[in-house]
Amino acid sequence: MKKLSIFIGFVLLGLVSIGQTNLVKNPDFENGPVPTARGQIDYADFWTDDCTDPLMFTGMGTGVDLLDRNATLFDIQVPSNFWGSINERTADDRYAHMWQKETPLDGLVGERLKGELTLALPTGNYTFCFWAAVAPNALTSFDEDKQIVEVFLVNGNDCPADGILIHTTTPVPYNGGTPIWTQYCSSFNISTYEANVYDRIVFQLKDPEGTGAFW
Repeated sequence: MKKLSIFIGFVLLGLVSIGQTNLVKNPDFENGPVPTARGQIDYADFWTDDCTDPLMFTGMGTGVDLLDRNATLFDIQVPSNFWGSINERTADDRYAHMWQKETPLDGLVGERLKGELTLALPTGNYTFCFWAAVAPNALTSFDEDKQIVEVFLVNGNDCPADGILIHTTTPVPYNGGTPIWTQYCSSFNISTYEANVYDRIVFQLKDPEGTGAFW
């Protein structure tokens, strides 16, 4: 079954499936040209950084970063890149990198990654799985409550607050070195009331509503 390889907030994700067949468009991020700069997630067909403030991380790239094994620039290469040597779970070419920070005025804020589904989900029971690992040589010491990935279903241009939460992980393991790959699976139900509404999937790092600097 195909997978989505994404890199969320110092976390690598690999989405395996939704439902009985893979309903995610371009789950491997292998379509589109090789990126030439960070923040070019639009190069991965059907994926965007919607719901993210593009000015949030000025100087570190805007929006979600697309990493590519075939890139020649050090900060977007995989596996040897700005974040260290990534011990890949598979031989996929691409990852999307997301991160978050805490600011005095806005609290904990972060980037989000939105993908398209092949259709708005009809009534039924769905199961999906994805892989996650914190990147090595990260720039921060992770607090466990900031290592949680949330997955939402939304409609069109909507953001997570307008959709439904379908998964919350336990804290993704981090040992400061080699990534610890973990598979997360979840099941959810689309009711008659929700049928044919949700046609996008969104990944984000959970806002733990805590205090203290992320860095």
